[in-house]
Amino acid sequence: LRTASVSKRSQSVFRWTASDGGRGRVGRCGAGYCRSVRTEIRRLARADIAAGSVFVVVRLAVLLAGTTARRSGDSVTYLPGVLPTLDFLGDAVKLWAVPLLFRIARTDGTRMLAQHLIATGAWLLLAFAIRSRLRTPSVRTGALVAVMVLALSQQVIGWDAVMLSESLGMSLTMIVAALWLLRTRLSLVGNALLGLAAVVLMFARISVMALPVLVAVTAGVAA
Repeated sequence: LRTASVSKRSQSVFRWTASDGGRGRVGRCGAGYCRSVRTEIRRLARADIAAGSVFVVVRLAVLLAGTTARRSGDSVTYLPGVLPTLDFLGDAVKLWAVPLLFRIARTDGTRMLAQHLIATGAWLLLAFAIRSRLRTPSVRTGALVAVMVLALSQQVIGWDAVMLSESLGMSLTMIVAALWLLRTRLSLVGNALLGLAAVVLMFARISVMALPVLVAVTAGVAA
């Protein structure tokens, strides 16, 4: 009798209802408070989308808030000019990825904008890739926001205005890392993009040339 009483009391506190089409609405009806698990998850998902939207707007606001493109002493080795800066066979001063971007974007302002847009997309991709690897909704949102806050720091966003390889190098690294995290869920096209991003990264900065090789080796081992 005691067991039956406890079971009956538990049913009055936690109840599954079939009237919601099997969506799994769980309610604490004994306390007069009902909550949908799926609604809660959707709310957190909307929070993630809102965080991503705020991130894009804030980065754009930083770009428009009087930020000007800057050159350093080494910028001449990436920009079209007297020195041979673009050569796919290795006869130029620098590797070809950054000079190619700067050749396509013909002014410092458009180069800064291009670096800014690539970086924004790269950090967003990394943030949502890390989020996808986590299970707890609150932890997902926390990780998402943490990556975005890091991407908004001056140590990261400041390089978008400088005519050097740091911005594109960081962005490509984030893209490779994000696609690597998502590799088991990617289609053939997605894996091809991972390979392409890794190849371009190899020719963006000499200091990270070992990273794409490591990605290829670990992918082969995992396969």
